[in-house]
Amino acid sequence: MTKDKDYYTKPIFQDSCYTQCLWDLAGGEIKIYDIPFEYRPGLAYILAKKAIRYEIFGKGTQKEKEMLAEQLKNDIIKCKREKKLSPELCDKEADLLSVFDTCIEDEYLQLSEENDLFWHKYGTGKLFKKLYAFN
Repeated sequence: MTKDKDYYTKPIFQDSCYTQCLWDLAGGEIKIYDIPFEYRPGLAYILAKKAIRYEIFGKGTQKEKEMLAEQLKNDIIKCKREKKLSPELCDKEADLLSVFDTCIEDEYLQLSEENDLFWHKYGTGKLFKKLYAFN
């Protein structure tokens, strides 16, 4: 389904940050990977995590967690790669890295060598502390 720019950018309430896209995401009507990169801020990931937390996806909840985490990692990589061309991606990258930390805390990401290597390249420190039991 093709959506127009207003779907992603126009607030649905006066003085609100919620667009129809974010509203649909929070309600589980769309998924994080249905949203184009340029309209997928850190807030979108938080709302997607909220929808997953309420298990609106039933038996697919664990799969949704994994897909959210993978999409998040891909977006962090894209920000890192493209921020020299688009400096506004520095803020987006910082937001996404914060969400990455919450995904570790909420166990959306399995503790693995692959995720450890990802953290060393892109992360903020929480995965290392969790892997090696530092408090």
